[in-house]
Amino acid sequence: MLKLLAYAKDIVIVFGFIYGMSAYLKSAFQLNLFQVVAWWIKNFSSTDYAFPLLFGLFFSLFGGYTAWSSAIHGTYVSFLGDSVTKLYVGNIAKKAYFVEPENLTAKPFESVFVVMPNFTFEHIYTKTPFVKEKGTDRVGSAKQSQTLRNLIAPVSFGLVLGLILWVMLHIMGYQAYVAKNFEYESQAPTMRAAFTEQAQSIGLTPKHLTFVGMALCIIGLVGYLRTPPYTYGKQAIDIGGAIYPGAKVQGRALKVKKIYRNDRQQDIGAPVDTGRRIASFEFQQGLPTPVYVNYFFEEEPDKPGLFDDINSLIENNAEMSFIVTPELALSLPAVK
Repeated sequence: MLKLLAYAKDIVIVFGFIYGMSAYLKSAFQLNLFQVVAWWIKNFSSTDYAFPLLFGLFFSLFGGYTAWSSAIHGTYVSFLGDSVTKLYVGNIAKKAYFVEPENLTAKPFESVFVVMPNFTFEHIYTKTPFVKEKGTDRVGSAKQSQTLRNLIAPVSFGLVLGLILWVMLHIMGYQAYVAKNFEYESQAPTMRAAFTEQAQSIGLTPKHLTFVGMALCIIGLVGYLRTPPYTYGKQAIDIGGAIYPGAKVQGRALKVKKIYRNDRQQDIGAPVDTGRRIASFEFQQGLPTPVYVNYFFEEEPDKPGLFDDINSLIENNAEMSFIVTPELALSLPAVK
């Protein structure tokens, strides 16, 4: 029963968006969603600004769906979720990986909860509370990400994207409505007048909606930036026999990336190589499962020696030697 309820929730979210869009178009323009879609398919190439409008529609629709499904899922598992424990095995760049405590030989899975890249072995195999939907085999998400405070950002951004989606639907529905009901566009009420009338029906004006959208953006941004940092649990497996200060370890190179910044003195958005690099490695010797640790280094942007070396290791599925520091971080062996 709970399995059906979990999947029904997903279906309701999808069809809720479809029904909501169709209900709005029917109320505002006496056209259903499929009539508007059919008109746009037929007239897409001859309509001004068709591609930007289509892009705006999909951006607001996909973004709004993602935000609201995240918020609804978080609320759902708060009431109908099972608490389980996973073990953290490190990050590959920004992607956090975990394993089941009862099945350490299973392939680590990626969590939707973002943990900052780890540069040490310190928190490897720490217990992480997860919450999953009852009756399903879904992995779930870290319990810390499902607090009320963490829902502020997705709800705020979901409302903002809902406003943008409203505008996109109005523009696209208006054009189909005018083409269907008027011989000349000049005979129809203007697009702005029609939107103002709709906004006033809920006691607002386009200007009010603009301020509401700006306020929601600020609330969402503050909510995102003020999200509490991830708190690691207790270590479930002792790694001291394999990982200790001075230990020599071999790590298989998985990924390496350059860190860029925007140079304000040049063209807007022009990326500038900072010389900073982050590489991700997999370690397994003496450990029950593969674990992942990142290595930070700097080099001259025009002399990417180590960067190229690590890329070569990745291509050849090869390993690199490290010395474990007193902080359980990675250090390259001294060159003799």
